[in-house]
Amino acid sequence: MKHLPWLNYLYYKNSEQDNKRGLGFSRWGGRGDQKYPIHFSGDLNSSWETLMFEVPFTTYSGNVGCFFWAHDLGGFYGKRNPEQFARWMQFGLTNATFRIHSTEEDLDRRPWFLGR
Repeated sequence: MKHLPWLNYLYYKNSEQDNKRGLGFSRWGGRGDQKYPIHFSGDLNSSWETLMFEVPFTTYSGNVGCFFWAHDLGGFYGKRNPEQFARWMQFGLTNATFRIHSTEEDLDRRPWFLGR
């Protein structure tokens, strides 16, 4: 067994403690892994090419059972581009999870920092 599906399972079970509904974010761990986390596409470059790839990729994820699919909206690393960021946010509204995540050193994606 690969380590990622096992870790996803353990984290999910741990998040169910105290009679709570389980939840976790993780990268895709292979067939059967869709039962536990909300998956995301990984640490992506902030580019128009990546955004063009992610739109159909999100649709395809449902074909393998990943119905709750997310992204590092705006890209995890790369240069700032306000127009591109707006398009990522529009795309993000069609995702099961609206998730902004990035490196702090290069590209802080928190919306209240966009003007700096």
